Amino acid sequence: MDWSAGDLEYKSLLQASKHLDPASTTETVRLALLADFATQRFVPLLRTLFHQRRVDARIYEAPFDTIEMQAYDAHSELYRFDPHAIAILNAVQALLAGFGRFPGTAASFVDQTAARIAKIWEAIQSHSSATIIQSNYVLPYERFFGNFDHMVPSSFYAMVAALNATIVERAQPPRRTHQ
Repeated sequence: MDWSAGDLEYKSLLQASKHLDPASTTETVRLALLADFATQRFVPLLRTLFHQRRVDARIYEAPFDTIEMQAYDAHSELYRFDPHAIAILNAVQALLAGFGRFPGTAASFVDQTAARIAKIWEAIQSHSSATIIQSNYVLPYERFFGNFDHMVPSSFYAMVAALNATIVERAQPPRRTHQ
C-alpha cells in the first residue's frame, strides 16, 4: 500500500481510527510509547496506519515524561505490557529546558545526554527483548545565529545536531574486527 498526502491527513486518520475492526487484521503488534511529551493525539493515527497494513496495534502509553522511571523499574507497567517494540520519543522543547540550566559546555551536555539515553537502552534490554526505537531530536526552528547557527558549537541548534549524530553513533551495533 502506497500512501498519498491525502491518506496521511490528520482529520481523515482520526475519523478512520473510530472504525477500526481488529477482526480484519492478520497480525498483532504490542508497541509501548515512552515520551517526554503528550502522545494522546498520536496514538489514534498510529493505530490507523498499522490497521491499514492489516496489523492490530496494541499500544501502551506511559504516563507523561516517565521514560526513565518506566525503563529502570523492572516491575513497571511497561514491562508488564510485554511489548514487541518500545518507542522512545523525545521533544526538543524538553531538551532546551535542560540545556538552559546545564552548567557545563555544549559538548559535555551532548555527552551527558547521550550517556543517559544509552543507560535507558541498557535498562530496557536488561528487562525486555523488545526492539528499541529511539527518536532523534527535531532541529530547533529558532536559530539565533541564522544560517551560521550550525557553525557555533555552543548554539542550541549545533548541540542538537551533535546530539542526534551521537545517538546514531551509539545505536550502531559494535563493529566486529576480522582476525
